[in-house]
Amino acid sequence: MVIKRAIACFLVLSMLLAPCVSGLKRRVIRKQAVLPEDRGYNNAYESETLDSAILPVTTRGQRPLGVVIFTCCTGDQEKDSLLDSLLSLKKFIFEEHDYYPILLLNDGTITASDLAKYRRVMNPSLILEERMSLDVPAYLKYRMPPLRIPEHLFGRTVKERSLCRYRAGEFLRIGVLQSFDWFMLMEPGVRILDAFSFDPFVFMESEQLDYGYAASGFDAVETTAGLWDLTQEYFLHEDLPFAIPERVAHIVSGSDYDRSTIYPAFEIAKMSALRSKLMYKYFSYIDWTGGFYSKGYCAPAVRQLQIS
Repeated sequence: MVIKRAIACFLVLSMLLAPCVSGLKRRVIRKQAVLPEDRGYNNAYESETLDSAILPVTTRGQRPLGVVIFTCCTGDQEKDSLLDSLLSLKKFIFEEHDYYPILLLNDGTITASDLAKYRRVMNPSLILEERMSLDVPAYLKYRMPPLRIPEHLFGRTVKERSLCRYRAGEFLRIGVLQSFDWFMLMEPGVRILDAFSFDPFVFMESEQLDYGYAASGFDAVETTAGLWDLTQEYFLHEDLPFAIPERVAHIVSGSDYDRSTIYPAFEIAKMSALRSKLMYKYFSYIDWTGGFYSKGYCAPAVRQLQIS
């Protein structure tokens, strides 16, 4: 799956955190790919309104239709971290570009007093709130055979794994996002450290780029066990040609994916790129296996394989 022009470590300005990417290696599998038994991921994809959601927005002003997104919060500490992030956005981006809305996706943990606090920091009219469900999807709860979902896995609770799933692709279904062409996806606690000399959405659009990120470190390799096999099964099932992309050839050696995963705490992307059928069906395939809950797959690993 290819995003036509992906840029690695896009923020060469102020957020150079851990630019090293280690990566994707090929291993040929011989078994036949099979779909999850309880309900096919193709049915799941096509039963949703995603196709109608990706119709291009035709009414444009002088600026790209962009939105800044935060997914939160797993506790009070993360809500405080969100305030820090908003303060840095206000200082280094929104001083010059105070017209992009900020969408706070949460499962009800952000209270009215929290919202009032955030709106005192930013332009109040730009702060939007939308609820998201971090419950385990019903199709995973009642599948046969039952999916084993441990309460804690690799230090992450079920709720934290739901948040990983949400960031990996589920957030793209939210109705309010269908009016936008671009998004920045940030985690609470990510701070901009220096002023942007340009509008980041204008930059992406003018340079005809689809995706960019700032790497903040590496995720635990334990969270990718079996993901490479599933990815190759997806290619087999979709009858897609399998090849290591040229742009990651310098991090490939041998015949196995070494399971190291960059952790992008900041992403900027074109909506249509991640909403494409090929990209979203890959997320759906991983999702229907239950891997986000039973294996601990997280958004960074899935996104790394998506954009490659």
